[in-house]
Amino acid sequence: MIKVAKKKGFTLIELIVTIILLGIVGMIVIYNMTSVSRTSKETEYERFIAAVKSAASVYADLNPDAFNDLYVNRAFLYITAGDLISAGLLDDELTNPYTEEFIGHDELIKANLDSESGAIVFEYPVENEEDETFLVAISDYVVWGEPYDCMQGAGTYRLALSEEDGSLVMLDNPETIEQYDFSCSMPSGFDPEQSGNYDVQYSWITSSGTRKTATRTLRVLAKVQPSFRTNYDYTPGEWYTPSYNVDTKTWTYLTYTPYIEGADQANTTFRITKQSNDPVGPRQNVTDGYISEYYTYPVDDGDKTYYLETVVQGHYREDYSYTAEGSMVIRSKLIIPPSFITGSSTTWATDREYSISDTYSPVGVVEYEYRLSNDPNGLSNDLDVEENNVFDRTVGVTMKDIEIITDSCTNDRREYKYIYFRAINEDGFVGDWTAYNNAFLTNQLDKLIQADSTNCSSCGTCCLSQGNDSCYYCDNSKYLSFGGLKFVILERDSSGGVLAAYEGVGANRVTPTSLVSDTWSIQTCDGLFSKNYSYTSPVLQVIIDEGQKFLSRLPDNYSQFIEYRTWSAGYSAYVGNISSAEFNKYGAALSDSNPYWTTTTYSSGFEIHVDTPFAHGDHTTRYNTYFYAVHNNSLSTAYAGSNAYVKPILKFKTLYVCGGDGAPGSPYIIAT
Repeated sequence: MIKVAKKKGFTLIELIVTIILLGIVGMIVIYNMTSVSRTSKETEYERFIAAVKSAASVYADLNPDAFNDLYVNRAFLYITAGDLISAGLLDDELTNPYTEEFIGHDELIKANLDSESGAIVFEYPVENEEDETFLVAISDYVVWGEPYDCMQGAGTYRLALSEEDGSLVMLDNPETIEQYDFSCSMPSGFDPEQSGNYDVQYSWITSSGTRKTATRTLRVLAKVQPSFRTNYDYTPGEWYTPSYNVDTKTWTYLTYTPYIEGADQANTTFRITKQSNDPVGPRQNVTDGYISEYYTYPVDDGDKTYYLETVVQGHYREDYSYTAEGSMVIRSKLIIPPSFITGSSTTWATDREYSISDTYSPVGVVEYEYRLSNDPNGLSNDLDVEENNVFDRTVGVTMKDIEIITDSCTNDRREYKYIYFRAINEDGFVGDWTAYNNAFLTNQLDKLIQADSTNCSSCGTCCLSQGNDSCYYCDNSKYLSFGGLKFVILERDSSGGVLAAYEGVGANRVTPTSLVSDTWSIQTCDGLFSKNYSYTSPVLQVIIDEGQKFLSRLPDNYSQFIEYRTWSAGYSAYVGNISSAEFNKYGAALSDSNPYWTTTTYSSGFEIHVDTPFAHGDHTTRYNTYFYAVHNNSLSTAYAGSNAYVKPILKFKTLYVCGGDGAPGSPYIIAT
């Protein structure tokens, strides 16, 4: 058997490889740690530099006079860290992370003007000391199309030379220019009508005789593009709708501000005009001529085109200018918030007063228009304005009484549940319709007197004055005029018929011989004349005859408006007399100064004393006998039958009103 020896350790090669790998890992760790340390140190140093520059910037803001020379006769100047520490702007223990030493009080901070913006900038630490005459040049610009000379700005801090100590050498005379052999050249292809940046070349000889060159950036501004900016996102040409917040009582509306892209505001003036709703009319001024202040203006309600016309003056050439124009179509609606309108009602009427509070309009509202409708889905804004539906605005709140009754008294139905309003501004622009529900305007009589009487038994339980919608008009409050005759309205039934009583009585008294009565007798006893009567009203035919006579006073076409009224015993007529039940219901409305009969039987026994028992003979007659009759709203025995009348009652079909308001002095006038 052969035995294999077990391996007890690493070979030399394995140990060498392991040592090399460990060395590489260690180097990586050390490198990374060093890199992290270096990055951290750099970050701390950047903060250190930033703290010094920030303090210097604040120092410049607090001490502007100390830097005035930069704009007059110095290319640069120095302040010290001690200046900043003394001003309390810098901590005297601020430590440089590389040297680990506090900042020195005599360390310099260099201030000069930025070549692009002309603002003061600071350099720290100061590394490059100037040892030659150098060019001080602030980047320049001209407006589009303006001619330009590369020596433009010479003799100012914008274009000058500087000595080593920062003293400016003004290039403001031929001798100085010749002394330094100062010259310039425009770039090839320069075109003042092509916007962009151009490098202008400059050359000069320093004090030591060395020729130097430098470039200066010249920017040709783009040709301005006048336009407008709105305060809300708005797509030109679309309609914007102002809104009203009921809680805060504030409007949200569209405004615009002139915007001139690429403009140097100091050298640009503009004016704003607008095209009125008349497309061929003259433009209206928004600004008073040309101005330079960028105000914000409210957008007019209506469909308008706004024009922004600009005049751009040259930056250097006062005699140079160019014009540009931009325009924008802005459409803003004119609305009346529903909360601005009052006058709603669910009670039918022939007229109703509405009030409209002033709505928002930069142009100014001068008129309102209304339309009546039965369409709850709204009206089209394209409807033409109808002159008879337009009314003038008054300051603050406009009141308008809207009446559906016209001058022509015709038998046609007018009934509207909805009313719409819209405003019209001074330019003639017509706003959107605002729906205002619950107009409830009608000329139909049965709706004007409202509810039916099918569930009422007496005035005291269901009269309108008691606050119940189902009601008899038994409180003497509603009247109509038909054919010139005045009637008091008693009730409206469930089918729309209207029962009304003539305000007066029939033309003829009812004679006692026409009364229906039972037997009667005479008894005498010691001078006492006693009598017992049992009697009814006049016979029905008498009432019918009186009704027919009354009908002759009505218009010839009365049958179109009056229904038949059926009586007992087979009689029919257009007009009837009051019954006792109706009298009990409508007592207040049926009051009359003349006595009248009811179609009800009354019975009574009573005595009358006379001085001479046989003064009338053995019997009496109806002519000197007393009977019950209605007088002053109560049954009375104070009148003989020959003094009582018939009170006509008519049952009208559906009627249309063409005047009046139903009051006693202004009854509804019925169209015939």
